[in-house]
Amino acid sequence: MSKQLLDVLLNEHLLDEKSYQTLLNKLRPADKRAWLSHRLLAAGTAFILAGLVCFVAANWQEMGLFLRLSLPLIGLVLCGAGAYYKKLDSWPGQSFAFGAAVMIGAFLAVFGQVYQTGAFLYELFGLWAILLLPLCVFTRNKWMYLFTLYVATVYWSSFQGGILTDGFWWVAEGVYFAAWALSEFLPPCKTWGEGFKRFIWMPLSVYATVWGGFSAEKAFNFPNAGYYLVALVLAGFFLCYARHKKDTALFAWNALALTGLVCTYLVQWLEFRMLGLLVYCLLFIASGLMSYRFWFSAREEIK
Repeated sequence: MSKQLLDVLLNEHLLDEKSYQTLLNKLRPADKRAWLSHRLLAAGTAFILAGLVCFVAANWQEMGLFLRLSLPLIGLVLCGAGAYYKKLDSWPGQSFAFGAAVMIGAFLAVFGQVYQTGAFLYELFGLWAILLLPLCVFTRNKWMYLFTLYVATVYWSSFQGGILTDGFWWVAEGVYFAAWALSEFLPPCKTWGEGFKRFIWMPLSVYATVWGGFSAEKAFNFPNAGYYLVALVLAGFFLCYARHKKDTALFAWNALALTGLVCTYLVQWLEFRMLGLLVYCLLFIASGLMSYRFWFSAREEIK
């Protein structure tokens, strides 16, 4: 996207003035210092939270009982106070809210380790997801909802015995379709932007592709046929949908996924001999060229 392209779209009446200003502000922020400050704040919050969790984990053996329990609780109280003081309609307030979300999970993990409650791993993530729901309501932040979705997905995978299980596979695909459908067709979610939507479908799409690849060796011997064939159909369907929507990122990813699934199936006969490696390389090169051609044609159509 460039200003010249936006000017053309505005002159051709393909963009209204409001949309033009919104896109132009994303391309060239009016206040670059505020734009940079917000993103540095988000990155700094993520690094601080990761550092706190890693600090507790790395020094676990040297910590006493009081320190183990108090650190996550102190962090939770401070983050809650910071969110209240800074207000949730501000960037610092939202950052403190995310800190509280992470500290909730850290405290649950520490509590289970200290008292050896006998809890299964999935119980930790299940309770964590439930406790995150009020934060989603109060913060009204799409990233908090996404964080809760991922925590709930980990809960379900642990409940089913792991991510490489039959039960979790079908539930993950259900979550994938539901999240994709909501982000595409629900009016409030349609304004979230393409960049955010990819945080929804990409991880679960990767899971479908990888798990489908694991089943490729026995693709036509049930019960493994379903995983591979559904992954194949999903990649093909979203490839066609991306072409319709002119979404180059979605198109390129699913072209890559489809090629990977086909190559995984071909390994049965071609293995990793010279001929096989040559075929795999040619298929991936063709996939890359197809994605580039699609990007180029979509760009020309917009112009």
